[in-house]
Amino acid sequence: MRTKRFRSGLSGFLFGGLWGGIVGTIVFGLLTYFDDSSYLLDGATRNWTLVSMGFGLVCGLIVGSILGAVIGTFQADRRTGIIIGGAIGLFIVALTEDIFVIAIIVSCSILGLIISGILQGRERLG
Repeated sequence: MRTKRFRSGLSGFLFGGLWGGIVGTIVFGLLTYFDDSSYLLDGATRNWTLVSMGFGLVCGLIVGSILGAVIGTFQADRRTGIIIGGAIGLFIVALTEDIFVIAIIVSCSILGLIISGILQGRERLG
């Protein structure tokens, strides 16, 4: 029983890191690219899109790995994965006080849905 939970948690950690990195890169890149403000050193904020995508990759890896490990350890279904993702999104919003509240919560919820769906599919296969 413990070995199965450990393997499921490890799989969740790896898949969560992968998908979290992808989602983080896309969200941070799009938010920076479509920002019309300017930056003191290099003009438009849009010029910092690649740096923002790299930061999104790192943040997404961290959040996705934690989310995947939690979902995998508890062997959560899709509904529970969405709830756990939304809760982690709310926690991130509370820590950062970011103005993109909806984007963070929705992306974490979608990430929870993706991870729990992948892990449920893996469980059915073997």
